[in-house]
This record gives sequence, structure tokens and C-alpha cells, in this order.
Amino acid sequence: MMVEPQSKHLCHGMLLLATVLVVGCGREVADNRPTETLAAGPGELDESAHGLSNYLSEPFKTIAPAPGDVIAGRLRWSPDGRQLVFTCYKQREEGKPFPRRGRAYAADVYPGEISPIGCSWSYFVAPHFAPDGESVVFLPCHPGSSVVLQNVASGATHVIQEATHEWDITGARLSPDGEYLALTESRNGDSESMSRRIIAANIQTGQVTELWGGRNQYIAQYLWAPDSRSLMWKGRNLGDTDLEARGSRFFMVTLPGFELTEIATPEPDFTVSDGCWSPDSRQIVGFSLEQGQVGIYVITVATGKTERIVSMSGSSVDFVAGCAWSPDGRWIAFGTWVEEPRGVLVRQVYFVSPQGGQPILVLDPTSDEISSLSWSPSGDSLALVGANAIEISKLP
Repeated sequence: MMVEPQSKHLCHGMLLLATVLVVGCGREVADNRPTETLAAGPGELDESAHGLSNYLSEPFKTIAPAPGDVIAGRLRWSPDGRQLVFTCYKQREEGKPFPRRGRAYAADVYPGEISPIGCSWSYFVAPHFAPDGESVVFLPCHPGSSVVLQNVASGATHVIQEATHEWDITGARLSPDGEYLALTESRNGDSESMSRRIIAANIQTGQVTELWGGRNQYIAQYLWAPDSRSLMWKGRNLGDTDLEARGSRFFMVTLPGFELTEIATPEPDFTVSDGCWSPDSRQIVGFSLEQGQVGIYVITVATGKTERIVSMSGSSVDFVAGCAWSPDGRWIAFGTWVEEPRGVLVRQVYFVSPQGGQPILVLDPTSDEISSLSWSPSGDSLALVGANAIEISKLP
């Protein structure tokens, strides 16, 4: 790891934030689970074994942006579960490219009011709540942008990390305990074979540690474990012509020493989503989708042991809307889009035990798409994110 000297901008911003905030290498996959059919009907649910009703309740709250705005596909809850933050884009006009601009919003779950965050219609990257639950961290995505902390109630903002002349910040994620800020950066003026890196900045001291990077590197899906002691990300070499080599490579550092480990993945197209970490920070859940076949896997990060807990076949799946672990560790929720023989897309939500078994169909929506799903911090609600609305359902 490379430790960089403290910068004036970094130290100043980190101190402001501090005052506000006061694996194994094997690829063997165990699979002793039965092959399941994805398009299961409500009558196939094992209700007696799991104590779940056939469906989640009707949404007790629907949060919709203004007409013409499209939800970007992710949301983050505040620690107390009373607010959400998400990004919207202007709807793309036919024949025109997708607009690279949007706006971050905070929404009160009770009573559902939406308030804008930051400047008007600047493209925002992954807004999320700071541990205090009162402020949101976000990044306006344009050259030379800075990471900003904004108090939702007062609107007061602080710059907590400034881009340097050499590096542009492309993403930012604060650890759950607020001790570190993980940043992805790209080098200025390096357009042909872009140099990218991921770094961790200590909030209290301003010390920066380079974790991984290089030329032609792609970095995405960097996610902190709930205990803030591990940071995982997906990286690949865009210049490699070997498709499998360009597939999923997941890395993890463990704090405080920033030991780097590569996590072996079961399939080249293996991917993860927000909520992939188990509540005890020992396992991750992810999925693969190839030719309509879905595999869901649980990886124990300390040993590299991988177990396929769901293997779904016999259906044409167009999309998997992520996998998310419930806060109590009992369930993994995932959503799918399934094309029926008559050409109609059916969007469904399933629960499955982390130990595997028959997936349980808990919601069978027929209208809006599901781009992602997210548990509330208490685990009593599940938010489904569509293009035009966020629907929040209570668990039975």
C-alpha cells in the first residue's frame, strides 16, 4: 500500500467532517441445493415453514419524483430508517443521448415529503447518509468536483474532500462508522489508457492510503462491511482481450493494516449490489445471470468458501434486481424480471434463507420495473426502486 502525504485541502475538509460526525483463493463451489424453477406461483410457497404470507403488504408508502424525472436505481436509508436519499435524472428524450445530469433528493418516509439536496441538476454520484443521520455525503460529477457534506435540515454544506490538479474524484463512500472516506479517482489528461485508483482517507488525520489501481483499470461496486473493518470493490483490466480475465475480480482490504486480498468468484459475470454484506460482516452474497439462468452465491470472505444457495432454471430471466441481506441475517431478498411465453415481463421479489432452499415468492408486482431493492435498517420494511416511484412495503 502507498501512503501519501497529507494535503492542506484534505486535512481541512476531513477535520470539518470529523466535527460533524463527533479471503481465500479457491474457486470450488459447493452446491448441494436442489435446482429450482424461477417462475414459482403463490401456491408453491412453503408458508407453514417460513411464517410468511404469500405477498408483502401493499406499499404503505409510495415516493414519486416530479413528472419527467427518472429514479437512478439506488437509494440509501438514514440510520434511523426515517429518511431516504436517492438521485433522479431528467427523462431522456427520444433520439437524444441519456442526460448526464441529475439531482439528489432526501425523502421523509413519514409523511413522504421530498426535498432537493445540493445544487440544481448537477449529476450526482451515490449520495448516502453520514453516520449522524442528519447529513448526506454526495459528489457532483464533473471535472474538478469535490465531495460535499450537506445537512438535510439546514442546507449547510462543507467540502470534505477536494479534487487535486492530478486526480479527479469519480466516486465517494463514507464508512459506516465515519472513520474513513473511500474514493475512486481518475488521472487528469490520461484519456487513451485511463489511470484509475481507489484510496482510503482517514477522517481524523487526513492520511491517504492508495489501495489498488493502475492503467486501463475499471473500479466499481466498492462497498464497506457493516463493521467498517473491510472494504470490497470490483476491478478489472479494460485492456485485456481475454473476456474471462476481464470479468469479475473482487478485492478486499482489511483495516487497520489495509491488507489486500482477492476474493475468488464462482462465475465470470458474478456481481454484487448494495446490501451484499451479511450483518456480521463475514459473508457476501452475489449473483450471476447467463442465458436466463440465475445463480445466487454466498462467499465466506475469511476462507473463500463459496456455496451456491439458489440455482434457478427453466425460465427466461432478463434482469436480476440485486441481492440484499436482511439486517437480522435471516433472509436474502432478490428481485427478477421474467419474460413469460406471451412476451410479458413479470417482476417478482423472492426471499431465500442464507443456507439455501426453495426461494419464497413474497411479491408479484405487475407494473413498474424493479431496478434495486433495499431493507430498512430495522428490517421491518423493504423498499423497491422503480423508474417512476419507490414503493415501501412492510413485512408481515
